Formats: sequence, C-alpha cells, structure tokens
Amino acid sequence: MKYISIILTLSFFLTGEPGFGQELHFGYHLVNEDSTLSRNNIKSLTVKNCIGSSCMEVNYEFNSLGLITKLAPAIINPYSTWEYYPDGRIKAKYSKNHCCDSDTIFSSTHYEYGFNDNLKYVIYRSYKNGMVIKEDTLDKEKEVDLKNYPTIRNEIGQVIEQTLTDLYYPCGIVFKGTHRIRYHYLDNGLIDYGKIYNDQGELIVDLKYEYEKEIKTLPNKG
Repeated sequence: MKYISIILTLSFFLTGEPGFGQELHFGYHLVNEDSTLSRNNIKSLTVKNCIGSSCMEVNYEFNSLGLITKLAPAIINPYSTWEYYPDGRIKAKYSKNHCCDSDTIFSSTHYEYGFNDNLKYVIYRSYKNGMVIKEDTLDKEKEVDLKNYPTIRNEIGQVIEQTLTDLYYPCGIVFKGTHRIRYHYLDNGLIDYGKIYNDQGELIVDLKYEYEKEIKTLPNKG
C-alpha cells in the first residue's frame, strides 16, 4: 500500500486569493516521486524560481524512503516539516515560523489510522503562543481538486505539462491568467528543469533543480 507519493515542486505559487498559510493546489507529482528520490539517494533539493535574472529558492529535505520531511522557502520565515511511521505512513505535518532563538508551531495536522492501516481521520490544530486555540477532526484530509489543473503525461507516466491559474509570489509579484508549466527530466527520472509560460506562450519563470545526494559509506569490516 502506498501512503504518500506527493512531492511539491512549486512552493512559491498559490492559486486563488493570495494569503499566508494557503495550501498549494498544483505542482504536485503523483508518479512515485518518492521512490525516484530514494533510488537516487537524494537527501535534499533546491528549486530556483527565476524571473529574469532574479531567483528565489525553495529548499526540500527527504528521508531515506524519499518522502519529504521539510519544505522551506528561502525568503520567508514560515516552513513545513513532516513525520512518518517506519512503514512510510504519514504521522504528522507541522507548519512553523522561524524566529529569533526558537521555532514556533502555528498549525499541525495529525493522521490517525484504523483497520488495515487505512486512514481513519485527521486532526487539524491551530496554535498561538504555544497553546492550541482551535481543533477540528475530519474523517478525511482536505482534498485538492486536481481536475482544475489538467496534466499531460509522457509514455512512462511522468507529468510533462500542467495547466495553472493565477500565480502569486512573495513580495507582491503576481501573474494573472492561465499558465502552463512544462517539465524536463534527467535519464534517472529526476526533474531536470521546468519552464512556465503565460497564455500568450511567453516564458515568465525558469525553474532550476539542484539535488544533493546522501553519501553512503560501506561498513568497516575491521
């Protein structure tokens, strides 16, 4: 049973009205990206979102299964972390602020499982000054309607093109209208780069992917 196979490839872009804390509604790959990352021993990834000569970075970290454990945009304080059970089931997600000498949690999602390890319900919590101020329990996680973001895949199932709507960046950069992102892959299955075009076919954003591999050492036999 596969529990999580979503890697966020675009973490600056939001759909709908811009606002802090919104979930990302696109840039998801649903084609076993975690196994590709694991097979290539990838421990971290930096995606550079370049508009002209100016680039903003998004940093990712992964565990040995290729599952995302941290997502941190470089120019803003908020970031997210994930926890998993040993078998790969997601245990919790935390949204945090990095400030001063400590980090604070402002929201969390906890996953509870039932019979046959099927997801039973999720618990959403909001925090203020380290205290829970709101809690909601739902029988399933909030779903993203991917029908609004149609994709084109190649013969082996990789997403090569995806339709996007309004794009919002930090610092007030906004691209209105319909856009298309096109992905290009390396021979090992990892994304090499992406390009985003507006509805006139003009290139507006270059996405550059830089991977760091886990260095594995052989055990010392003495």
